[in-house]
Amino acid sequence: MGEEGKDGGEEITFRVACQRLRLSEKTLRKRLRAGIIPGRQVEGKTGKEWRVRLPVEAGEAPGAPEPPPGETIAILDEPIVSLALYRELLTRHEQAVGRLGYLQAQVERLPALEAGAAAREQELREGREREAQARARQARFAAWCGVAGALVAGLLAAVLWLLLR
Repeated sequence: MGEEGKDGGEEITFRVACQRLRLSEKTLRKRLRAGIIPGRQVEGKTGKEWRVRLPVEAGEAPGAPEPPPGETIAILDEPIVSLALYRELLTRHEQAVGRLGYLQAQVERLPALEAGAAAREQELREGREREAQARARQARFAAWCGVAGALVAGLLAAVLWLLLR
């Protein structure tokens, strides 16, 4: 299908490179011009044409058949990655994004939770103050009852003494 280049890579036509790399023509052309993908322009029947040089992977012969579509994904300048691994990574990424969204929502709730906690603390302080005031009233009442009880007991003792005399 293609010729073997000087560096051991296979030199293929522009359209074949688009298919193998699963890139649009526009994207491949940009990457060739930027030098991201190795290639050269040659004179063709209708003018200048691109020839793309793809490196031969270890153990792969030049012109080896492509893997069946849907089973693998070619990543530029990297070995072929299995679709199952790609899907697993994509699933993990989606789960991580979901957890991140949940955590961001929790962080956004923090100011409201802090305000609620401050209100509860204020209510607790006010309740403790009311309890202290009630205990003070109770102590005053008990003291008054003690004084009143002592007075009553003293009066009864005086009345009995007068009657029994």
